[in-house]
Amino acid sequence: MKPSAEKPIEEESAPEAGEDPTAPAGRSISVVGEIVLNMSILMVAAIILIVVLVNWTYAALPEEYLDYAAYILIPYIFLFSLTVALFGWRLISMVIVRPLNVLSDATKAVAAGDLERRVPVIADNEIGRLARSFNDMTERLAEGRRQLEANLSEMQELNEDLAQTQRELLSSEKLASVGRLAAGVAHEIGNPLAAIAGYLDLLTRRSHLQEPDREMLERVRSEADRIHEIIRELLDYSRPQDASRVLIDLNESVHSALTLIACGHKGLDRIEVVTDLQGGPRVLGNRSSLQQLIMNLIINALQAMADGGKLTLATRPAELEGCPGIELVVADTGPGIAPEIQERVFDPFFTTKEPGQGTGLGLSICLRIVENMKGKIGIESRSGEGAAFRVWLPAAEAGEV
Repeated sequence: MKPSAEKPIEEESAPEAGEDPTAPAGRSISVVGEIVLNMSILMVAAIILIVVLVNWTYAALPEEYLDYAAYILIPYIFLFSLTVALFGWRLISMVIVRPLNVLSDATKAVAAGDLERRVPVIADNEIGRLARSFNDMTERLAEGRRQLEANLSEMQELNEDLAQTQRELLSSEKLASVGRLAAGVAHEIGNPLAAIAGYLDLLTRRSHLQEPDREMLERVRSEADRIHEIIRELLDYSRPQDASRVLIDLNESVHSALTLIACGHKGLDRIEVVTDLQGGPRVLGNRSSLQQLIMNLIINALQAMADGGKLTLATRPAELEGCPGIELVVADTGPGIAPEIQERVFDPFFTTKEPGQGTGLGLSICLRIVENMKGKIGIESRSGEGAAFRVWLPAAEAGEV
């Protein structure tokens, strides 16, 4: 196919939006012009060839066969006409039909969701410009879809953060309300309870009491002591945390908590205590609050193993979301905690213990202490397979006091 003699358009030398830069550069000529030009060249060549054949035929034939020369030329003319028709069909197929079929298939693919489909730009004509426009359109659609997916992902993250913030806000409001209520109830009960305890002391000092009466008074005193313990937990829960903060070695706090529990907790002899305390960074917090956190978790584990079991205490350096820190694991081999109630174990007054065995404030206090230290606390448990509480605390930064 003979190319046109026109010069390329200078302003179109750079690839347009959506054009494949590796596509071969074509000359700027319309589809109709290309077909007319090539068909004209073919017709001129065919006419010249027919003239040559006619002259050759009349010159080569003997004089007695000249009357049949026209019949001899008919097959040549038919052959040339067939050749021109086949060439024209081939030309139209290559220039128009085939590129349009490619565009049609690409359009169907894009409609089906394949936004990475592109069509080759083989010439700088109407079909080529249509191909570039198609590629530019699909590129914009693909970019729009990527942006939409990014926006949807960001919106989903924002919705999750908003839901988490809402849950934390509701939990904070609930804890604040419960704290105020607990403080009021504790103070209201504490005064008459102190009077009751004083009267009980006076009664037990009487020498003429019978043994059954004395035993009954001891039971009353025991129940009064239990009420006092509940009030103390309520006050611990409701009062503000001590603001003093010092550098603390978590392993030392674990050893200290174990020593205190070993001195005052009954039934510890039935528990196998395993410690795996690795070195780690120190944390910044209130020493007594951290010790209360560890003791609450240990006591919670011991109460879950009333018939004996194994208590595991482990510490190790750990990072959370790129922040260095140290992790404390308190695990027991008790009955475990059902999955459906694990999210509620840190709620105030929620407990799975029998009535009279606990107030449901221990883990709530643990949660508050951990949050004040900017840490995280979680639980891993399955029914019948024990429970493990994991506490992560951030490492103290250089220069903190």
